[in-house]
Amino acid sequence: HEVCFDPSMAHNLMERLAGEGFTVVKVYNSWKLMTPACRELERRVLDRTIHHEGHPITRFCIDSCAVKTDRNENIVPVKPERNKASKRIDGVAAMLSALARVAVLNAPRPSVYQERGLL
Repeated sequence: HEVCFDPSMAHNLMERLAGEGFTVVKVYNSWKLMTPACRELERRVLDRTIHHEGHPITRFCIDSCAVKTDRNENIVPVKPERNKASKRIDGVAAMLSALARVAVLNAPRPSVYQERGLL
């Protein structure tokens, strides 16, 4: 179990949580990391394998979210009306951070025998 966080805003809280024994992991909200997570979230939504039970805060965050695409077809979540303080996408960002971390944890690892050979 881990607590994922964007280091640009949550450093103090994460230091306190780490001090209390939690495993905290930095997850940078970069194009490179968010694109696969966005695509995975999209796949899960289309496959109907993401369930939020109609939670009003989750629905609000999703309704407040859009995606920005660069020329390489990378995507990141954004607020479509950046200057509207009432719009929040924090729940979507948290979901994407969790999906990005799961992808890292589930990535195939090389066999120890490939790295060091047989003993």
